[in-house]
Amino acid sequence: MISEARKKRGEIDASYIKYHQSLFSNQLVLLINDKDPQKRSVAATILGERKWQQATPILCERLSKEKSLYSKIAISDAIVELGSGSIPELVSYIGKVGKNQHHRLPDGIFRKKSYPLPRDIIIRTIIRMKTPALPHLQALLVSSEPKVLLEVVDAIGFITFYSKDYRALDDMLSTFDLSFDSEILRWKVIRSFQSFPKKEVVHKLDRIFRESDIAAHRWEAVRSLAQIRIHGALDIVRDALQDSDEFVSEMAEIALRW
Repeated sequence: MISEARKKRGEIDASYIKYHQSLFSNQLVLLINDKDPQKRSVAATILGERKWQQATPILCERLSKEKSLYSKIAISDAIVELGSGSIPELVSYIGKVGKNQHHRLPDGIFRKKSYPLPRDIIIRTIIRMKTPALPHLQALLVSSEPKVLLEVVDAIGFITFYSKDYRALDDMLSTFDLSFDSEILRWKVIRSFQSFPKKEVVHKLDRIFRESDIAAHRWEAVRSLAQIRIHGALDIVRDALQDSDEFVSEMAEIALRW
């Protein structure tokens, strides 16, 4: 039995879905913006199960403004079911939903070994599509405004970290080289480098660690090197143990225990 509080947040069960299964897809689309969050959830769920591509624009738009938790989950699930073909529609909402994105460099280190979950809700939907999303994301690296680039880098890094598909390596190296005027974009690319255990990446991170005057760049380089662990990466991390910056040395100490 679903509580009234959960119903108001859009939670549904199998019987509720079954009751609405007889509706035509064009009828379900009309429910995506219904005032009842349960109806929004069931419409998204069934449209996703049917992989009804015509629903892509309205689902993406609804995701960008949905407030009810379970409805948001159902809509995100439906978009994932529709596949990477929905990404061009999602792109216009990247960086514009919510206020949880990074807008400045972090004040401290990220201590966990896992890849940080992207903050942007649209990107969180895209990364669930896994490697089929990579070509779409790579295309955005060369044609997007800065706030979109910040989130796209997160997505590529996350997908690559867990898939071990390194096709985006050259694009990420180029993005770093072209991001000299954005400290936060460079920091995000440095973080993404943990996903690419390649010799050229180790060389790039070594140079950042030894030459950058931005502490967040240096400790993130150390963290990425610790994730890579090959091509002499751990020797560089050990050097960081003696660093004068407390966050850099702490990052090295934590990472060497992974």
